[in-house]
Amino acid sequence: MPAFLLAAAAALSMSLSAAALAAGAADVHENVLPPAPSADASSYAVALDGEQMLFGPADWRLEGNPFAAAASKYASDETVHLQTLPADGVSRLAVNAALCGVVVEPSGTGSFELDTVGASGPISARLTLSGGTLTLTARGSTGLRYLCTREDARVNTVLLRVPAQRYFSLTLSARDALVHAYGEAVGSVGGSADGGMLYVTAEKLSARCTMTCTNGDVVIEADEITGKQDIQTDNGDIAVIAGKVGGELYFRSENGDIAVRAETLGRATITTQNGDLLLDVKELTRDTYLKDLNGDVRVNFRKEPQDLDFVFSGGNFDEIRLPRGWDGGVTLGSGEPKFTLRTENGEVRVTFGKLETP
Repeated sequence: MPAFLLAAAAALSMSLSAAALAAGAADVHENVLPPAPSADASSYAVALDGEQMLFGPADWRLEGNPFAAAASKYASDETVHLQTLPADGVSRLAVNAALCGVVVEPSGTGSFELDTVGASGPISARLTLSGGTLTLTARGSTGLRYLCTREDARVNTVLLRVPAQRYFSLTLSARDALVHAYGEAVGSVGGSADGGMLYVTAEKLSARCTMTCTNGDVVIEADEITGKQDIQTDNGDIAVIAGKVGGELYFRSENGDIAVRAETLGRATITTQNGDLLLDVKELTRDTYLKDLNGDVRVNFRKEPQDLDFVFSGGNFDEIRLPRGWDGGVTLGSGEPKFTLRTENGEVRVTFGKLETP
């Protein structure tokens, strides 16, 4: 697979590192949940983009467009309604997903509605309510092969529709699964992923997102982000694709890549070790701190900044390409905001204009 940094720069898409799935996971029967995937793996999961995932090495060899090939092979447009529950007494949502796709989106029904969409094999899903927490437990199997949560092409997906104009705290858990939550439906988001992906989208994301992932990726996509985003991954990638980012970003990753693409970016602290870092913005509006150990850094300003205090320190083995006059740091205009970049053992590039495909 191509490096995540290259894919992000080229197409606003994420690459998911190979992640272990269960060897011979049991089929799912109606109303029966199979055991969670074991640590012993003979097959793998790979995310093609923020909304699609393929299971199994054989699927990697699909010819031509893998999206179209997988969709034609595994797609089904059947929707099956499973449950309807009233909204009374619910203040928190929890999603536990394995080996399937899950979408949490607002609706105007005033109730919680649970469906499966496009199932090519057995998927078990159920809602339980306890102490104000409504829990969705959903499991599929490796035999499902292909997941897609895109609104126009959902495949092997569990759909949970929640009452609009209500705000809930939401906890997401993905085990070799793709969980896609629409941020308009929640006031806060917490999450964890092991070998899967958490994908949060919204027009305006005011929710505070706090996620810690092992072998899992996080994608956040919104026109505007006003809530704080606090994300930590181990062997997983982080991507933000946004217009205006006013909420603080606090990202840490070990052995994972981080990409942030936005029109304007507020306060941000981003660190990664043994991974690449991409920052593509039109303008920084508040102080930003980037640190990368043993990885490549690409910073692109869509227009040349007029007001900035650039502080830079690089390692002995860095290959450094900075704009003329920026070596060792530079103060432009008012000297605000402050942009600090610290690197060691990697390539560093700072450019202006439209981001070129690496």
